[in-house]
Amino acid sequence: MNNNLYGSPEYLCLPKDTLDLFERKQELSKEIDNFAFWYEKAVHFIQVEKNKPDKMIPFSAILYRKNIPDFENLDNWGRPERTYNFLDQSTFSFKKDQLIELLQGLKEKQASQAAGLGTDTCHKALQCDGALVAGLGKESVYETSMTLHHTYGIPYLPASNIKGICRSWVIYSRFENDPARAMKNPGFASLFGGDNKTHDKKARKGNILFLEAFPASPPTLQIDMMNPHHSKYYGDSKSRLYPHDHDSPIPVYFMTLGEKDVNNEPLQFNFHLISTKDIKLSSSQELLSLGQNPEGAWLPGLSPDSNLADLAMYYLSEALEEQGIGAKTALGYGFFTA
Repeated sequence: MNNNLYGSPEYLCLPKDTLDLFERKQELSKEIDNFAFWYEKAVHFIQVEKNKPDKMIPFSAILYRKNIPDFENLDNWGRPERTYNFLDQSTFSFKKDQLIELLQGLKEKQASQAAGLGTDTCHKALQCDGALVAGLGKESVYETSMTLHHTYGIPYLPASNIKGICRSWVIYSRFENDPARAMKNPGFASLFGGDNKTHDKKARKGNILFLEAFPASPPTLQIDMMNPHHSKYYGDSKSRLYPHDHDSPIPVYFMTLGEKDVNNEPLQFNFHLISTKDIKLSSSQELLSLGQNPEGAWLPGLSPDSNLADLAMYYLSEALEEQGIGAKTALGYGFFTA
């Protein structure tokens, strides 16, 4: 088919036994109901030179192909002007009602897991304060990618990322961005664990479990673009050419998670934290100090009876609001409001 910007032959390259599972190979993409599989595995290739059928490049249909039913208001280049609603009336993923049921089920499942894994839990829904870019540099046949759940096919925030930004924010905001100093604090080690450089020279695991964060409602995707002008200058240093007015911009398109859901309401994510031990902030001076500001006043929502999960959730909320998560946070992506 020639349904792309290049007007070139387009091919779907999958193992033969996989293709044979479908009766109509040319309509394979319409039969895939997992968006992650469709985007990351069912990769289309196009022939970029007429007389060289073996010279093909991966082709991101979601970013470049014309006339997909879910795309509306294409610009002059055949790109969607704003939003691709891949969850509502889409041939590539869940229908809206199915996804609402899935997301509610995931929320209940995580709440049940939290109750069984620890003594104290803390749940909070935080609202996106702009677009979110997660997994932009993940390994992909395309130039850019996105973090999608392997099983459910929906965007999400991995637990390791959530723990990482929470930990780095505590180091930055409470220990003057000094990891060695933070590691020697018993309160910090109680939250996040540490190696043999802790205060008592003993390696330990942290008492906080971070769960994956899923959208609270069906999200939307938006097409965005970065437009480097001087690729030869930023490229190979051996053949580097200084930037000049004759350089041509090379647009690179990527997907972002929109700040609104399919109902045009602010998109929220559900965050779940679990404390594996029943430890109150009043149990040690170090934990008390982490729950208070430098003047000795308690941080909002915390008290001597607060537990480790409450303390970690305070810093996670602050990190997401002040530092953001994902790629391009310096440009305003990935921030949340409590």
